[in-house]
Amino acid sequence: MQNLLGLAAAGDNLFRYYTLDTADRLECERSRRSHNKLGIAIQLCVIRQTGRLFGRK
Repeated sequence: MQNLLGLAAAGDNLFRYYTLDTADRLECERSRRSHNKLGIAIQLCVIRQTGRLFGRK
């Protein structure tokens, strides 16, 4: 079955695209409310993998 969102689904790809480094974590912390931090982190990872925002074509 093909991944509908085209996002990494296993192994090395998950590690490569979805590990936040210090700069990423600082970006999530900087001027973000606590309820938005996870969303910002997910967007950073999706942009890194796909080159576009989550939910955009």
